[in-house]
Amino acid sequence: MDTTPTTEPTQATAGDTVSWLIALPDYPASAGWALSYALLVPSGVVAISSVASGDDHLVEVAAATSAAWPAGSFSWQGYVTHATYGRKTVRSGLLTILPNFATATDGKTTARKLLTAIEAVLQGSADLSQKTIEINGKRIDRHSITELFTVRSRLQQEVQQEEAAARIAAGLGSGNRILTRFL
Repeated sequence: MDTTPTTEPTQATAGDTVSWLIALPDYPASAGWALSYALLVPSGVVAISSVASGDDHLVEVAAATSAAWPAGSFSWQGYVTHATYGRKTVRSGLLTILPNFATATDGKTTARKLLTAIEAVLQGSADLSQKTIEINGKRIDRHSITELFTVRSRLQQEVQQEEAAARIAAGLGSGNRILTRFL
């Protein structure tokens, strides 16, 4: 029995084999259409391709490939290409990549590590390893205070999203409170 999902995953664990099968009736693989994905991660773009499976598009990411994926939530786009008709974006979404506990060193995501380092620099308690972390090719201790506060705000949101996703994956609530008022 084939258990390949028929839609893109919303969550994957780094180091796992990830596969899915997509039917695009307007862009069948048998007619020369190729489906590809671009996944935006902090280090750049991860390109993911598919192979034809009749009219459908089969995507298989090897465990060795996903092992290099960083933990976090990342946007992706799916697009088809054809030698005659060109390129068309057909799908988009968000993929949450969970860390591989078997290879994790400290359990912290990249966002959490950056946030910890920035907060240490802002508090004046950063060690050398924290000061030498780079963001966009520039060492943390070379950023202005204003830049650090801006990046810290963005990272705080990202860490909150990661923690909510981890709680949901563990079968717990997101941690967000829902308030109700009865009149």
